Amino acid sequence: MGKIIVSENISLDGVIEDPTGEDGFGRGGWGLMKTKDREAWAKVLTDEALGAEALLMGRRTYEYFAARFPSRSGRLVPALLEHDLVDELRLMTFPCVAGAGERLFGETSAQKHLRLVGTGTVGDGLVLLTYQPVQQP
Repeated sequence: MGKIIVSENISLDGVIEDPTGEDGFGRGGWGLMKTKDREAWAKVLTDEALGAEALLMGRRTYEYFAARFPSRSGRLVPALLEHDLVDELRLMTFPCVAGAGERLFGETSAQKHLRLVGTGTVGDGLVLLTYQPVQQP
């Protein structure tokens, strides 16, 4: 059986809303970066997509994805995390504090413990953090 791997673009303060500024959110555009970072970021995303057996997207992400890339889904990932269905969480972390906006992690029914299994620098300023869930007794 395949793994469910979540890959998200996220600000330092956990915001996932409108990283490119195309959705009209007042604090959007926090994901815009220097050319070298953008090229390295695009390569990581392309490699992930080409290496996957399947891509699972929420409806809103699919509609957005159909027209352009990168994609966003603010409902599917929290639901997968809540029900302990995520095998790996990859956070492409942008060096900024958005200060407001929809965040990846909201309230959950219980604590979710994760173990850091990988780190990497992407371009000059992005950090890719990879986590796997830790099963609690």
